[in-house]
Amino acid sequence: ADIPICGGNGVLHVVEAVLPTLRLTQPPRREQVWNKSVRPQPHVAVCGGFFENQDILRVELRHADTDRPIERALRGNQVALRDGTRDRQRSGGGRPGATFVGGMACFADLVIVEKPPELPKKKRSRGDGEAGGVAG
Repeated sequence: ADIPICGGNGVLHVVEAVLPTLRLTQPPRREQVWNKSVRPQPHVAVCGGFFENQDILRVELRHADTDRPIERALRGNQVALRDGTRDRQRSGGGRPGATFVGGMACFADLVIVEKPPELPKKKRSRGDGEAGGVAG
């Protein structure tokens, strides 16, 4: 229910849910290499309403040309929104994975896994590897 502000100067809207705001504070490079760690490590600030013991933040890899999400292309791509979370990777080794501390999610061990077979290989022309070459 709306509550009028005295003097007819406005209305206070009562909301039942607050949406969180996500802000990418340290974005990775646009171009990355298959089977390698994403660099620099993405950092995402989470502000506003979220359920601390229920919500999970997931990142996904999108194809640069089609903007299509690529299923199962990342390892270490989720973190529970629970302050002090230090997730461990499922694939042995005991390396620290994503962390969530003080409203900041850091994907410390985000790895692009093998390229899916349904994605075409990028063809390079001869001049692609030469410094100062002209693209045709």
